[in-house]
Amino acid sequence: MRFNRLDNAALSELRSVVGERNVLTGRADLLCYSYDATKQESLPEAVVIITDSRQARELVLFCNRRLVPLYARGAGSNLSGGSFPSFGGIVADFSKMNRILSISPDDLVAVVEPGVITGDLQRKVAEFGLKYPPDPASADFSTIGGNIAECAGGLTGVKYGVTRDYVLSLEVVTGSGELVRLGRPTLKDVAGLDLTRLVVGSEGTLALVTQATLKLIPMPESEAVVRACYDSLEKLAAACGRIFARRIFPTTMEFMDRPSLDCVRDYRKTDIPLETDALLLVALDGSAAEMQSQAERVKEACLEGGAFDVRTALLPEDRERLWGARKAISPALYRIAPRKLNEDICVPRSKLPEMVRRIAARAGQFPTLKVINFGHIGDGNIHMNVQHEDTEEDYRLSHQFMASVMPDVVELGGTVSGEHGIGNRKVEFLPMELGPQVLELMRKVKKVFDPRGILNPGKLLPAGDTEIETANGGATRA
Repeated sequence: MRFNRLDNAALSELRSVVGERNVLTGRADLLCYSYDATKQESLPEAVVIITDSRQARELVLFCNRRLVPLYARGAGSNLSGGSFPSFGGIVADFSKMNRILSISPDDLVAVVEPGVITGDLQRKVAEFGLKYPPDPASADFSTIGGNIAECAGGLTGVKYGVTRDYVLSLEVVTGSGELVRLGRPTLKDVAGLDLTRLVVGSEGTLALVTQATLKLIPMPESEAVVRACYDSLEKLAAACGRIFARRIFPTTMEFMDRPSLDCVRDYRKTDIPLETDALLLVALDGSAAEMQSQAERVKEACLEGGAFDVRTALLPEDRERLWGARKAISPALYRIAPRKLNEDICVPRSKLPEMVRRIAARAGQFPTLKVINFGHIGDGNIHMNVQHEDTEEDYRLSHQFMASVMPDVVELGGTVSGEHGIGNRKVEFLPMELGPQVLELMRKVKKVFDPRGILNPGKLLPAGDTEIETANGGATRA
């Protein structure tokens, strides 16, 4: 496929279609949209500020006529290369479509535009005594549209699920330029194929989201946190099973390995015992009457499994203190090395200790890299952070290390991406997990929604030997 450049005639048409003030072409503006959180860079030819669904549709139709690639962008905070303009073209910035259109406490739904910041929505619905459960670490700056595109997860996934579990209905513009509504604003809906869930997690390759109806739940009355220290990750993982066996369903279950704990100790003072090889953090929510008893039952389960230091907290300031080490890990990592790859592999919870052992064994073959693991043990989601120096050689080695780990993930029954998405960073690993028949079905679905392939090319789907030709630089392999 050969995409066309935006010549003067095309730019003139673009401005007439979406409004001149909504089109940015200055180099400084383009640089701001040339990268995402993966720090990959590719300069777009234009940026269009999207203000409504009609304009989004007109932009898609323009890109079809002119055969120009189009990339949806919210905050650009994704970690898989999902929103950077890999083949030039146009970036559609949805950050100005940021209105919370309605909140219905009776129906437990909110209707929002895609540019709404996730944390802003959470705080707004809390004023009504409600909760929007999906809670990615980027909640204070990532957008609902981006969360939908990547099917964002987060710390509360073990109890409340991920973004797809809270999307009831979507208004979208397909890749062919059709403005359609998918789903219904009801908790039950089995009329036809579930195209709503198909779009959630499609990484902007099928359609542009212009409006979302989201499910809410009542805000729990109270919360508690339990922190337990172990001398092995195996004992920690077994304790998780004991907690569930006691019919306790935690909101969050987080783990940190020894290297991540050492990293935090170098960064800030902590009261975690030095002999700790694995740290477990368990968050609970529910009625105020049951929090004390639930916290005690979790503590007992942890002690039975070999924990040697267990602390509980009910008051907000005490809960915050117990969470201190986990919240400090991300900034602490940069004390080790200036660059990192943050992967989000996921395995069955019982396989997590084995997966961490295999990661350590693979890391031993790459002595210049520092590999640190932490994450959401409640759902088997490991954040494997590869810290490296800002050199081409270390960048190459970090990707080589990552490629060596992925077959182990699949062998243990896991997935190469639990919550960050595929983008272009992990597209080469997708065939390890999905068979050729499944990949071909995905290509056919893409063709139905986006027949000319203009939406986010080079992302999510392996292109095999197909080359995407760009008019400004020959053939580029997708």
